[in-house]
Amino acid sequence: MLFEEEKLANSSNNNPLIFKFHSKIVGKNLSSSILIPSFYLEFEGLLMDLVSKISNKEISCFSEIDFLKLTPNENGNILMEDWQTALEFCQKTALIGTHKFLVIQDIQNVSINLANALLKILEEPPAGTFILLSYVRLGDILPTIKSRCIVLDFKKNAENFN
Repeated sequence: MLFEEEKLANSSNNNPLIFKFHSKIVGKNLSSSILIPSFYLEFEGLLMDLVSKISNKEISCFSEIDFLKLTPNENGNILMEDWQTALEFCQKTALIGTHKFLVIQDIQNVSINLANALLKILEEPPAGTFILLSYVRLGDILPTIKSRCIVLDFKKNAENFN
């Protein structure tokens, strides 16, 4: 994690830059797919703030929303059976509110088969479903995935929210 990102993340609860950043991203013509830096998963408050802005509902824990997180196994892979669970989650109607959030950790490490399956849902996401894809290095993500997402990149966008 970069020092600047860690500094932002550690002070996120009271950091006007984070809130301004989230408001600008959410204020855009919001895509259902968002690439987020991996440190969002290390600091739950950041992810919760982003989800709150997207859903327009203040949340204090992820059990208050329809939320599923896919994490890689010990070999760094997301298993296809986990992906099938995620697909079923995306296809179902939201049980709490009107939005569902699927988080996929370390998107740069997914297999080609999973990337192809993911592209299909990124092209036509189910209504009310937001897919948050965490990355460590933006350059390692397949261009076809990157092109279908809004990218949260503090370094790239920092000048736009001062």
